[in-house]
Amino acid sequence: MEFRRPYPNSGVEVPANGVDYIIYGKDTNGDGIADIVYAKNGRTGEVEMVSDDAKNVLEFVLQNSIVSVKILSDIQLSDDVVIEREDDQYIYIDGNGHRIEGGGIILKMGSSWTTIGGAIKNLSFVGFKNYAISIDVAKFFEIKNVYIDGEQSSNGIYLDSAKDIEINKVRIYNTKEYGIYLAHSFGDKSVTGVRIEDSVIESNNGYGIYDDSDSDKTSIYISHNWFEQNGDWCIYSPKSAGAPGYFIIDSNRFINTRDISIGGNFITITGNEIRGISGSTNYPNIINSDKFTITGNSFWYVGLKLLSGFGIVSSNMMRNLEGVGIEIDDGAVTIIGNSIEGSGSSGVPAIYVNSSIFIAIKNKVIGNTFRNWDTYVVNTQNPENVVVSGNVIYGCTNLYNGHGINGTIIGTNVVGSSYTKATGIATFTGDGTTTTFSVATGLVSTPSKYWMIPLDENAKGYSSITASGTYLVVNFDTALGSGSTATFSWYAEV
Repeated sequence: MEFRRPYPNSGVEVPANGVDYIIYGKDTNGDGIADIVYAKNGRTGEVEMVSDDAKNVLEFVLQNSIVSVKILSDIQLSDDVVIEREDDQYIYIDGNGHRIEGGGIILKMGSSWTTIGGAIKNLSFVGFKNYAISIDVAKFFEIKNVYIDGEQSSNGIYLDSAKDIEINKVRIYNTKEYGIYLAHSFGDKSVTGVRIEDSVIESNNGYGIYDDSDSDKTSIYISHNWFEQNGDWCIYSPKSAGAPGYFIIDSNRFINTRDISIGGNFITITGNEIRGISGSTNYPNIINSDKFTITGNSFWYVGLKLLSGFGIVSSNMMRNLEGVGIEIDDGAVTIIGNSIEGSGSSGVPAIYVNSSIFIAIKNKVIGNTFRNWDTYVVNTQNPENVVVSGNVIYGCTNLYNGHGINGTIIGTNVVGSSYTKATGIATFTGDGTTTTFSVATGLVSTPSKYWMIPLDENAKGYSSITASGTYLVVNFDTALGSGSTATFSWYAEV
């Protein structure tokens, strides 16, 4: 069933409100989805099309060069909505909190970057076949307040050679292979000026963000997002170190066995919480860049592997590392002012320089604090390649050479086996019966000052916290349920 202008008013009152088209419908069978869908001119109030397939209605209104659309009903598509244009256009879609089922929105917007983009906002996508949103060669486009559930059979957002794109407040959940795919298929054009912010990308079978673009214009800014339990890397770019492009990864949270693996010319990683998963096989974060800065991050259970280039790793906190803290394959890296703590039984060094070839510009390990390592703290295939100075090494055992350093030692590196202050994060797992848990502080004696701050709802149920020997002891009146966890931040001082 399909009608086009002129068509009498359907009798459903939807007032004109200034947008070009209003999409709404009637739910005749009570399943919450409109069975008959109308396209009403938002300026004249005239219904210009009605169909029992929302795909036909959306394609009808979106073929206009400049169009704004508001959706006021949940709608079902028989297939993807596909719009192909070569001329300048502006497409604005406001879902008004409604959902689209059965298909995605595919915009093929030309190949010249002369097109003006638009926005897709306030929509949910479920039950689609490939991508929820796919855009070729868009410019100045915004995707905001969008929820995407791939149901393990489809993917999130595909951007090919797109410029100046904002993805904001988007949740991408349960995709088959890709949360966001950044592609390069149009000659010298590539993904550039893309900002991905304030979004959640989680529980996907494959990659969170996958970048295969390689133009020298590539620039990607990823900030204030949450990545969790993706099947492959949260952020992945297979570029070589010399490949042109910029990555800025700032103030995100990662919880995965594979967090970051990226390459490119300039990379900045700052202010992130980067976690592996305790007890799982975690993979080091891989950076392959000519020039990089990694500063002010917290790493849990997993460290860094630096394949090449020149860069600085500074002011990071690394805790409970189950493998090497920082591995350097090639290049020259300054490692300064970090706190790097091992698990105490990993049998690997905190810092390992893999290259045995002499390099003129040395790696520098300066002013760091190392704790809980049971082998070399700094190890290298060629001691002349590494300068080690002004570090503090404590709480470490079985150190080779007494000080755990295989490198060119300049200045003083303080080595001790005990310490008087400590801090950390403790997570307890319940078994349904245990009501008392303890944290090993590693202090030289019983702490006189200490505290533990609950970080989740289960932790807030504690009844008391005491110090016993060098341990902090947490008591609960009611045992934690089997498999449930309680997490605390703690501090202790002798």
